[in-house]
Amino acid sequence: MTNTIDIIGDDALIDQLIRKTITELEDDTILSIGEDAFSNCTNLASISLPAAIRIGEDAFYDCTNLTSISLPAAIRIGVGAFRTCTNLTSISLPAATSIGKDAFYDCTNLTSISLPAATSIGKSAFSSCGKLTSIELPAAISISEGAFYNCTNLASVKLPAATSIGDYVFRTCTNLTSISLPAATSIGDYAFYNCTNLASVKLPAATSIGDYAFSSCGKLTSIELPAAISIGEDAFYDCTDLASISLPAATSIGVGAFRTCTNLTSISLPAATSIGKSAFSSCEKLTDIYLPSDASTYSNAPWGAKNATIHYNYDFSQDGGE
Repeated sequence: MTNTIDIIGDDALIDQLIRKTITELEDDTILSIGEDAFSNCTNLASISLPAAIRIGEDAFYDCTNLTSISLPAAIRIGVGAFRTCTNLTSISLPAATSIGKDAFYDCTNLTSISLPAATSIGKSAFSSCGKLTSIELPAAISISEGAFYNCTNLASVKLPAATSIGDYVFRTCTNLTSISLPAATSIGDYAFYNCTNLASVKLPAATSIGDYAFSSCGKLTSIELPAAISIGEDAFYDCTDLASISLPAATSIGVGAFRTCTNLTSISLPAATSIGKSAFSSCEKLTDIYLPSDASTYSNAPWGAKNATIHYNYDFSQDGGE
């Protein structure tokens, strides 16, 4: 490449032969890479664009031999920009604030990412990155639907600023053992569904837990949700090791919320005004449910908890009440 180009436009390499022969992209003046500009350049191995600010949609899609990326000034990474770059093992984008939908989808050898400035992670951005073991996104506020779905080796997550965790974000992250999201206020539907090794969850600010959010997290033993107001449908369904849960602020418990939590022995709901049908179905060890109001407040009792005593009008100021 010459050092006189400012912008590489959409579909810049129309000639398929050129796409197959280019092996290196290095230029210190290019500011923008257009849509599909280098997609299917299957022999492209390295990229060094120190001045590039914008990387367009599918810009390097299916560059299956790409192993090295240097984009220190890039602010915006477009939709599908590096999708199916199956030989890419690490990325460092120190200036990037926005990571588009499917940006690194199916980068099956990606093990390491560094995105210190990213505030927004798009839908399915890292989905099916099966070798990704850890993520640290100190500035990320919004994590969109399916962002890390099926990252089966992901074991460590650091998202200290994230306020919104979308639907399916960590679904089937089967190596994830613990999660701490200190700023998250909203946990989407199926967010941690089938995280079969997840044992510890810390969500001190979460007010809303979506449908099936922690369903099939079989090793989850305890959870504290001090700010949670709404617990969605089947939110903890089939959490078979769950023995302890703290929900001091929850007013609404969804249908089937704790269904098949076979190790749950008691639950205190000091703020509950509504409990959905079958909320405690198949909780065979559940013997005590503590509620703040009288029976007329609630419908569908005993919510599938056949062996439980329901303590209506319970005085939660008593020792052992919670």
